[in-house]
Amino acid sequence: MNILFILFLGLKLMVIQQPTPEYVSRLEGTVTQFQMANNYAFLAHNYASGRYFFDLKIGDEIEVGLSEGNKTFTVTEIKQYQALEPDDVNSNFIDLETGEELTAAQLFGKIYTDPNRLVLQTCIERGNEKSWGRLFVIANEPQ
Repeated sequence: MNILFILFLGLKLMVIQQPTPEYVSRLEGTVTQFQMANNYAFLAHNYASGRYFFDLKIGDEIEVGLSEGNKTFTVTEIKQYQALEPDDVNSNFIDLETGEELTAAQLFGKIYTDPNRLVLQTCIERGNEKSWGRLFVIANEPQ
């Protein structure tokens, strides 16, 4: 499946494929397709295109441009987590809504294993720490 772009709030972001698991594009106007996920998952730095993820609200639509046609998703959840070790991809995380602590593997399972959803992920900056936490915008296909 060839994903060309995502469109939300009148903003069109081009999709770049992820050549290595840790790669995230630094280019403005792009998102990186997260290859390890089992769903439509896109990553962007919070100082680049990821800053627009914070503008999304429950009920907003995200359109995915595919080579065989477009697909629309509706934002159903917005989750925020604090990374206990911000620079470690294997950090544990605290759900800022519930206070629940999750391992990186548990968080990955919770966010990235449903094949019928779309996920936008970026970092949350707090103080001088650019990757203090993680924002996940979760959208599902309309039923």
